[in-house]
Amino acid sequence: MDVKNLAFYINTNFRKVVTFGKEENADLVNNISEFKSIKEEKWLGFEETNFQFKNTQLHFPEGAIAKPSAVSITALRNVDIVAMNQGMVNLTQDYSGYRFLPHPMQFEKNVEVSIGYDESKLPNGYTVEDIRTYFFDESVKRWMPLERVKVDKENKKIISKTNHFTDMINGIIKVPESPETSGYTPTSIKDIKAADPSAAVVTIEPPSA
Repeated sequence: MDVKNLAFYINTNFRKVVTFGKEENADLVNNISEFKSIKEEKWLGFEETNFQFKNTQLHFPEGAIAKPSAVSITALRNVDIVAMNQGMVNLTQDYSGYRFLPHPMQFEKNVEVSIGYDESKLPNGYTVEDIRTYFFDESVKRWMPLERVKVDKENKKIISKTNHFTDMINGIIKVPESPETSGYTPTSIKDIKAADPSAAVVTIEPPSA
């Protein structure tokens, strides 16, 4: 191809219409139109107070905040949060997670955060006792567990302690040797029979008189 024809192709836009033989479904669809990301804000002072929004609640002990501040909780959609760690299952109730602001904010005292969990999302072999509240740690780019206070089974919430604000979810991390896979794993330790010391030993009858 000479220089003249090359220049023609470089400066020309080409258009081609591709027609598919049949309609195909997408592998993943984010239905962001199902609900909007909603937010609640509250002005907090030095006194002990609670801040509740949807299925989450914050309990601030007296003196937890160094100076009066506006704090907010935003309910997040799946498209709004960072991807889960490998093996992690998101069990947050109703929404995909919550964003607590301002960030970064360090508290003078630990704040209790309660987030609802959806028990129907639990994988086989796991219970509500396995659920933890995780926060996204920007320094390591991973979801990290908060210190859990208790599992509120009556209200279906996980209560944890935090000294800062960021994105949070409820979830579990499925371990490789999980209860749902060990049942059919032939290499599991419990499926290996104990060795028989007498195996492959040939016994010899004593000579007769």
